Amino acid sequence: MKPFPFDTFEPKWQAHWEDNKTFQVANPGDENFDASKPKYFVLGMFPYPSGAGLHVGHSEVYTATDIIGRYKRMQGHNVLNPMGWDAFGLPAEQYAIKTGQHPSITTDANVGNYRRQLKSLGFGYDWDREINTTDPEYVKWTQWLFCQLYNSYFCEDEKKAKPISELEAKGVSREEIDEQRLAFISEAPVNWSPDLGTVLANEEVEEWKAKGHTVERRPLKQWMLRITKYAQRLIDDLDTLDWPESVKLLQTNWIGKSTGAEVVFDIEGNDVTVFTTRPDTLFGATYMVLAPEHDLVSQVTTAEQKDAVEAYIKACASKSDLERGEMNKDKSGVPTGAFAINPVNGEKIPVWIADYVMMGYGTGAIMAVPAHDERDFEFATKFELPIIPVVQEGSVGVPPAASSSKATELADPRFYNPHILSDKTTHKLPHWQQGEAACFVTWRLGDSLPKEKVDKLNSQKEIWLKNNPEPWDETIEKEYHTLFSDTIDALLDQGAGSCMLKKSTQNEIVQNALAHFDSDRYHLHAFAVMPNHVHVLFSPIGDHKIADIIQSWKSFTAKELNKSLGKEGAVWQPEYYDRLVRSPSHFNCLVSYILNNPIKAGLNDGDASTWPSQTDEANAGETPTLPYSGNGIALNSQFLDGMKTKDAKRAMISWLIDNNKGTPKTNFKLRDWLFSRQRYWGEPFPIIWEDGKHSVVPESELPVLQPDLEDFKPTGDPRGPLVKATDWIKYSETAERETNTMPQWAGSCWYYLRYCDPNNAERFISKEVEQYWSANDATVDLYFGGKEHAVLHLLYARFWHKVMFDLGHLSTSEPFKKYFAPGLILGETEFTQFKDESGNIISFKDINEQDNAFTIKSTGAPVQKESVADALVDKDGDNYVLKADKSKRVRFKAEKMSKSLGNIVSPDTVVERYGADSLRLYEMFMGPLSQTKPWQMKGVEGVSRFLAKVWRVAMQQNDAGEWSLSDKITDDAPADKALLKVTHETIKKVGEDIEKMNFNTAISQMMICTNAFTKADKVPALLLRDFLKCLNPFAPHITEEIHQHLGEACPTAKCSTGRILSDRAWPSYKEEFLVESEIQVVIQVNGKLRAKLTVAKDISKDDMEALALADENVKQFTDGNTVRKVIVIPGKLVNIVAN
Repeated sequence: MKPFPFDTFEPKWQAHWEDNKTFQVANPGDENFDASKPKYFVLGMFPYPSGAGLHVGHSEVYTATDIIGRYKRMQGHNVLNPMGWDAFGLPAEQYAIKTGQHPSITTDANVGNYRRQLKSLGFGYDWDREINTTDPEYVKWTQWLFCQLYNSYFCEDEKKAKPISELEAKGVSREEIDEQRLAFISEAPVNWSPDLGTVLANEEVEEWKAKGHTVERRPLKQWMLRITKYAQRLIDDLDTLDWPESVKLLQTNWIGKSTGAEVVFDIEGNDVTVFTTRPDTLFGATYMVLAPEHDLVSQVTTAEQKDAVEAYIKACASKSDLERGEMNKDKSGVPTGAFAINPVNGEKIPVWIADYVMMGYGTGAIMAVPAHDERDFEFATKFELPIIPVVQEGSVGVPPAASSSKATELADPRFYNPHILSDKTTHKLPHWQQGEAACFVTWRLGDSLPKEKVDKLNSQKEIWLKNNPEPWDETIEKEYHTLFSDTIDALLDQGAGSCMLKKSTQNEIVQNALAHFDSDRYHLHAFAVMPNHVHVLFSPIGDHKIADIIQSWKSFTAKELNKSLGKEGAVWQPEYYDRLVRSPSHFNCLVSYILNNPIKAGLNDGDASTWPSQTDEANAGETPTLPYSGNGIALNSQFLDGMKTKDAKRAMISWLIDNNKGTPKTNFKLRDWLFSRQRYWGEPFPIIWEDGKHSVVPESELPVLQPDLEDFKPTGDPRGPLVKATDWIKYSETAERETNTMPQWAGSCWYYLRYCDPNNAERFISKEVEQYWSANDATVDLYFGGKEHAVLHLLYARFWHKVMFDLGHLSTSEPFKKYFAPGLILGETEFTQFKDESGNIISFKDINEQDNAFTIKSTGAPVQKESVADALVDKDGDNYVLKADKSKRVRFKAEKMSKSLGNIVSPDTVVERYGADSLRLYEMFMGPLSQTKPWQMKGVEGVSRFLAKVWRVAMQQNDAGEWSLSDKITDDAPADKALLKVTHETIKKVGEDIEKMNFNTAISQMMICTNAFTKADKVPALLLRDFLKCLNPFAPHITEEIHQHLGEACPTAKCSTGRILSDRAWPSYKEEFLVESEIQVVIQVNGKLRAKLTVAKDISKDDMEALALADENVKQFTDGNTVRKVIVIPGKLVNIVAN
């Protein structure tokens, strides 16, 4: 039996909302439009309707947007929270190839299933605004927008898009115009899949290769969009947006602005341009690398190297950009046999080809400076190429205070012990459990940084961590250290505070503490005890944890430092910064950093009392310093020697210009957008070809739709499957249609605009409607979507939006004002125990895991894995242990939900068992919305019990099984101060938490309020009504049902006017009810508790004493005794001394 009849009232209210168009949204000009209401546009990610249907990870996003939408609506906003379908896509086409069923049939069925699922969750969508990217009317305007791009160019003087007609009016030739169009044809290397018969985006390659399809690099003529022209504006305008700083940084890095110089090298008589951000390092260029697909490779390769080069090029053809770039851990390459001339010194340097250099980035050629670039260093080390350092670390800090006394001379404050370490990459920051992997930590003196700087940085870090839940990949970890660790280091090196560690006695205290447990609790690799902070590189041994080790260092040294200085109080700041060592080269870089830190901070001025230099090998040991990629002082660079990096860059660029060998240049990593696909199921380009020239079809002929085909199989022809439709291709006797189609992103670049005006046949969005919904400087007030959207969909949408703004079609230059990235919901946590060959359970802490193979750490013996039911394990801090033997730790892991892993949880299953409100509430209660969280069905059950408690507060059931309003609900005016207080606290907190999207804490507060209602003998209908309003955005069905019963039975609660709860105003709280008017005071006699009294909060000390002495319980212990003293602590206690 269900604890409350959700299966009855949930469908009832879903039908009511749909039949009555409860969430219908009015536009300017509509009959029911209310201009006094401010607009609010909240938007969830645009779903692709796959055959698998929704899973609970999707519904998390849509629940969050629905809560915001319902809340804003109750606050009096005109809320647009729409839904539609990003329905073109390769999966539907592949299904059509396998089955022969037209992709439109598959797509319509999938859309129908998604729509049903979303409606079953009670989302407040205006279904009259539903859109579908495959709808002919939608295709028409997608193609129209492409035509605007085609007929525009980027004016470099005004830095904006302008009509091509302006160039035509100036007499610019057709060829020159085609070179400037924002939509243009270019031959580009692409990811071509012969068996799929289409080009794949870089982001799609791994997915389809994993499904067994082949992918190779091939040059093809493709339609491109000139997004690179907007790179600077896309970066600059991020400052106007309310987006998480981490997401802004992610998009900024994706665009990848860099300034430097283009340098001309001579390769066997051919000029080759190289872009570099460090022209000051030209004297350190010892080899050159060309992209394998560079046109010059075939021309300059010697006969001896021809076979090796061709074989290497063939091997590279099957690799994606991702495999050649970010995923490329093993450097490979072959020499061409050719040599280039370094323009600054005339030296001949060998020319290689290597897959990590690509034509799409820069010029497809690089000068390699291995002494100052980690990638080049690894390559040069592997292939034994010359390494010439041309930058040395220079003084960037504050000079140390002069010391005239030998008593303050320091021994070397540094330590280095070479150590071979394994390359471990699994981690969890900031306090990970990483076995014996090396880690680097920094902690600092309490006065080393101004409090306001620390507070500001910690506040930024807290926001960043909330928006970047663990686990992190290498890119996110680097971002963390750039934003926080490196900033702290730079501030510390300025020498703020007392700098007590500059004195030898105090410095040695820290050194001795670090060395004390070396080889016992940890292996100590290197350290530097700076004047106001400490750097340590070490590896914990066994079960010793980083946090415990650091605490032991800090607690011991704090005591000893205070003793040595005759002081008391805190010595160290509580925070510390840490990072995991990823590889031997990373280890070497950190050692170099530690040993050079005193020099870098300006602590080596030649005085005997200052810290030893890096060249003091007797103390420092053998110091690996390369590659060094920072700024410093030029050396081995002829006319640059002795210059600081900034000056050296400037001087080298001047030399290049004067000698006609180069020019200053700003580059972007962002590439022009490859916009062609060789697919059937996509928007056809509205392009015709005649005599080798292209043009757009007349606007009156839009939309251009795909012809009906019976065979969707790829032909292997780069023109795509539409080449089979010979009648459709033939536009006229002399012209043919373009056979490529647009990518799926075409429709998702502007869908948010069509939601505003979905039925407009005359324009993609009317000017009046666009200006209304684009108030507040952007169209969408709040967008919810994953972080991956930042560098794909959101970036492309921003580009299209800016072009349309430039051309006068839109009134704002940005589409999404605020952006929130919810965390993933993982599949249910899986628990695993391990047994040795005798069947003995081995604790997971004693297991070594590598490449999904498990062995016993101490012996290397293999073990057997066994799944463990979650009922058999208990949480133990950050770990899980067996209930039967808590000394045995188990492995736990939760994976991203995916069809291939079989861990998808459908909302249908949850709704059937617990109801839609329970699912909605649980997804918001799992934890902070920005964090990644594992799914637990038991959690849904717990939230369902809370809703059952809400139901039982308000409702009662008779013997016939019929429900009616509970007898405990009274129509009387609220008088219970405790209930008034908790209700108004709930109104205040829930409203504030929704604004901050702290939905889990809002739910916690509503649970507190429900508990108070449960304990009360009577609950005023007015208070219950306000509570239901707070709960309604989260659980709309149950609150509507209770509200309806409330209105029928309690007319004074003003619920009986026929208005449903969703149409009512958000409740307001009163400060007077939030203030504590009464407090509880403890009464003691001779120090023992004898009574508790409830008194007025502002009671005087005399009155408090009198009440205490008059209390009957107290009199039992004072009668017959003499009261010697009465101690009154206002608001807390009265202690009576009597004997």
